[in-house]
Amino acid sequence: MLKKIAGFLFILIASSVVERAPVFSSDQEDELSQSRGMPLTSNASYLEEAMELIKGKTFTLDAVTLFAARDLIGAGIRGLTASDHSHCGLRLRDQDGTLYSFESTGSAHDILFEHASPQVQIHLWDRVVEDYDGGVKFRLFTFQEGNEPDTELLTDLVTRLLGTPYESRPKELIDAIRGKNTSDNVKSIFCSELIAYVLQQLGYISDKRFANNYVPRNFCDKQDLTLKKEATLGDEVTAKAKKPGLACCVLF
Repeated sequence: MLKKIAGFLFILIASSVVERAPVFSSDQEDELSQSRGMPLTSNASYLEEAMELIKGKTFTLDAVTLFAARDLIGAGIRGLTASDHSHCGLRLRDQDGTLYSFESTGSAHDILFEHASPQVQIHLWDRVVEDYDGGVKFRLFTFQEGNEPDTELLTDLVTRLLGTPYESRPKELIDAIRGKNTSDNVKSIFCSELIAYVLQQLGYISDKRFANNYVPRNFCDKQDLTLKKEATLGDEVTAKAKKPGLACCVLF
């Protein structure tokens, strides 16, 4: 019970911080240093670099990714959602075989020191694994011949969703844990909602359950997530082991 209360408070704090995150002008953004070697995550400067990264690329689904942050927020989310993971995303593969991490994410460092709001981002997968201060796992997709992802639709979704703000309304986050959201709203989007929404748009999970009623736990291998079109998800594979102890501060 104490873990659930702590987790509830952590999500409220995280959400309120995201909601208050300032937006800088492009001139001010140019003066900010890049966090962990990644592009700035605030508005125009981030989107420009993200679009340049994916220019001319087409994507297919490669894996669901699962993260276990070492900070207090991550510990609270894991406690509240009864999960080993505090964050999740999608791993994409382009036509040349390069892997990317596609996720709705942010960090305390970005918010407090870079003045960059959490949002849907795309980065090279190897860089994300290298820089993430926590455990990283993934589950590979397997698709039956003839039921592979629609690469044109997926690429359009990636382009359209980039820059979407991370969910800033505590009620929607809390209702997701209880499965009580009664409508979809992707004007702002949290990590597991992003996965569910993309999979729904591609026809791999039912749209009878709203995308914002999924949490990271639903994508781990302890859950029986049934995919449509005979697609499957493999067992969890460790990309980076989680170090013991706490760190600061990856929020999502």
